[in-house]
Amino acid sequence: MLSQDTLEISADKISIAITPQENEIKAIEICQLLRRLKNNDLMELDENITKAADMINKLTRDHTADVVSDIVIAQAKDASLSVEIVNEDMKAVITVNAPWGGNTVRLKDLEHFIKLQGIKAGVLSDTFSTHLKAAEKLKPGQTYQFDAAIGQPAINGNNSQFKILVSTMEERELKPQQRANGKVDMHDLGKVATVAVNSPLIERIPATLGTEGFTVLGKVLPAIAGESIDFPTTDGTQISKDNDNLLVSALEGIPRLHQGSIAINDVLKVKNVDIGFGNINYKGNVIVQGDVCEGMTVESQGDITVGGCVNSATLIAGGNIVVEQGIFGKKRREDESLTCHVQAQGSINAQYMQYAKVTAGVNVHAQTQLLHCVVIADDSVIVANKGLNKGTIFGGSVEAKNKVSCIELGGNAGSKTVISLNAKLDTIREEIDAHQSTLNKEFPVLQQLIAAHDKVKTLDSAQQKQLLSKLKRNIDKKVAIIVDIKKKMAIANEHIQAEQDAMSIVAKHTLYDGVKIKMDKQDSQTLQQYKAIKITLVSGAITIAPIQED
Repeated sequence: MLSQDTLEISADKISIAITPQENEIKAIEICQLLRRLKNNDLMELDENITKAADMINKLTRDHTADVVSDIVIAQAKDASLSVEIVNEDMKAVITVNAPWGGNTVRLKDLEHFIKLQGIKAGVLSDTFSTHLKAAEKLKPGQTYQFDAAIGQPAINGNNSQFKILVSTMEERELKPQQRANGKVDMHDLGKVATVAVNSPLIERIPATLGTEGFTVLGKVLPAIAGESIDFPTTDGTQISKDNDNLLVSALEGIPRLHQGSIAINDVLKVKNVDIGFGNINYKGNVIVQGDVCEGMTVESQGDITVGGCVNSATLIAGGNIVVEQGIFGKKRREDESLTCHVQAQGSINAQYMQYAKVTAGVNVHAQTQLLHCVVIADDSVIVANKGLNKGTIFGGSVEAKNKVSCIELGGNAGSKTVISLNAKLDTIREEIDAHQSTLNKEFPVLQQLIAAHDKVKTLDSAQQKQLLSKLKRNIDKKVAIIVDIKKKMAIANEHIQAEQDAMSIVAKHTLYDGVKIKMDKQDSQTLQQYKAIKITLVSGAITIAPIQED
């Protein structure tokens, strides 16, 4: 057994005498001898330990009594540093390797090392002392890592931004106003928002240049300056003469949202539309402060705003229609047509709708009731007030692109209620059928060309090369046509699936039995009453499920 007497120990190394033993030894025994030493933090030299064991065993086998020499088997090693520059030169990570009985890393050593590595920017010098103190607690063989430098990404400038300074008709909330005596006036649902000439409409916040960045190696990262964007050109507006960053009204009118900007339209204001005034056919916007009475017609290429009711009348608008009270006609028999017709290329908004035909190019929104109406909307139909405690669809039919939402749907009185969602998918399906018909014609032609190409290859003719080239070009053209058609079919099918996935009918409180549901090509009818449900298409089937809380 090896004795500690064979070791020569100093502050910076340990040597072992190469002398024969009673029996051959293993390198591990030398390691165990070193590890039994107290306060030994020196690094074991594995190669020398193995060599020492071999030499001792040779002397032992040769029965040589003399000490041949000694070999250093452990020695002191100072702490060392290494660096890894990562994230596209945006971070420098230092690794401290603990000393083996040697010196620790000093602050000036670290600073000198970082300088030698070419790390010039984003150096976290304030943290170095803390990290080095932590590294001093390492045991031999352990490592400690920390971020020594962090780069700064470039911050690109902002494009011009626009801040709307006025309220628009689209943002207006219909709400009964309180009189001076404290009573609520149900006929006054708030003033119609209008602006005077030179009223501020939109403020432009100028573009910014941005801020340059840098890597830890000192490379400058340029910033992309923001783009200066001009005010969108809209009707009834102009740039302020006093401020290039301010869009103002050029005329008196109603501000409305238009393609992300504000437009001001001419306004025709009348108190009532009745037999004493006559019908209206006007190019600009129309404001009826009171009612549109029975049998009257109001047509506008812009928006129509009615402060009162629409009673068995006709409204036709190229823009939006807002009726602050109700839209209603007369009760009818099954074989009678409705007496009230409201049509807009934009959206239609009213407190309630009853016994009316309502057609919108965008949305239909009734705040309290939609009773016994025929409603067609190219987007969605919403029946709910702001507090989401009123909003009933009962009787009649409602057709929308992909969304109908209300508080209560149907009722117990027995009237038939039909809800239909059809995102005009039949047109897309017709396109797919047309593409398939084209494919059915193109595939045989392609097969004939391929067969001809294969046949020409077998011919021994001087014209073979020319014929093959021509056939190859024709084959490539047909393949390109077929690939393009298949791509169009895939896009169309994805469109159909996306539209089906977007379809939903929501009753936030109650869905009554007897409501007929049509979603794309699927028909169903509710056979019981439900609470707070959402109807969707799942794998092509109409599915009723509870509303999931966010």
